[in-house]
Parts: sequence; C-alpha cells; structure tokens
Amino acid sequence: MPVPAPPRSPAAAARPVAVLFGGERNGLANEDLERCEALVRIPVAADYGSLNLAQAVQILCYELRVALTAPGRAGTVAPLPATADERRALDAHLERVMRATGFVHDGNATQLSARVRRLFARARPDDGEVRILRGWLAAIERRLPPT
Repeated sequence: MPVPAPPRSPAAAARPVAVLFGGERNGLANEDLERCEALVRIPVAADYGSLNLAQAVQILCYELRVALTAPGRAGTVAPLPATADERRALDAHLERVMRATGFVHDGNATQLSARVRRLFARARPDDGEVRILRGWLAAIERRLPPT
C-alpha cells in the first residue's frame, strides 16, 4: 500500500526547497555550503567519519518524514523564512556597513563575513526580520561620514 506524502511545512509550501548532498569523499564545496540555509550532520562512529551517500539520503528522508508528520504540527503557522535573494541582499548590505565602519577589512573580510553569514543562516530570519535588519543598517549608513 502506498504511503501518503507528508504534509508540507508552510515555508516548503510557499517556496521551493532543495536538499543538497555532498560526495562521499569530499562533501559539499564551500560555495555550495554558503548557499545553504541549514546544515545537517548525521552523527557517526568516531572511527568511521562518513556514510555512504545512499545511506545518508535514506536517513535524512526518514527524519524529514518523521518531523513533518509529528503530532502538533497541524495548524502551526510560522513566518516564512527570508528567501535566498533577501538573505543575499542582507549579507551584501551587512558587509558594506561592516567595511564602512572599519569593523571588517581586507585582512579579516573573508573569514568574518563567512561567519556572520553562518550566524544569520542559523537564525533563519523571516522576511520581516530581514527588513528590520536592513533598516537598521540603512540608519547606520546615514550616520556615517560621506566617503
């Protein structure tokens, strides 16, 4: 008997969702990781640090199904997370303000910017929160001396 499809989350119902899996040897490239909204790590034995790709796909699909069919999910409405484009615009705006204030410079820009992007990826701001942050950054920019 076919298993019914799990209900979709409000975010997944409103916007496309993708799950990326890295290769068995090297995982995902840094450029791919930077575009991800969330990262998943499947715990494995210390003496064997990786899984076969098919096994990883099966485990993640099982966990997604369990999460989507968990009691208490029905009727839950959460704000939609910001889109990737909104997040990229926030990242660019934040980097511009960090440079303008002297917080980031050529010596630490790559590492610091990547860490800030990961921080916001973990926070998963919704589009309203991204607008608040960008408004705050715009207010900071208005207070900076002209360049």
